[in-house]
Amino acid sequence: MNSDLRATAELLESAAIGSVRMAERVGRLARQLLANPPGTPMHRLGMELSAVAEGRPCPRGGVWTAENFPEPK
Repeated sequence: MNSDLRATAELLESAAIGSVRMAERVGRLARQLLANPPGTPMHRLGMELSAVAEGRPCPRGGVWTAENFPEPK
């Protein structure tokens, strides 16, 4: 039982480290996109990715889903 708990703790720690790394990568990408002129689709994407990286709620409805990211026209 103790080894199961240890394995579970190691798995959770690994997932948390992976989540932090992913948030850092998304944050770097967001900063690059924010260098685009304000109001452009790339700048808006940077703003939304910044919110994702920081754990803020989605400005378009509170939940980050594919529906919140409509296909460009």
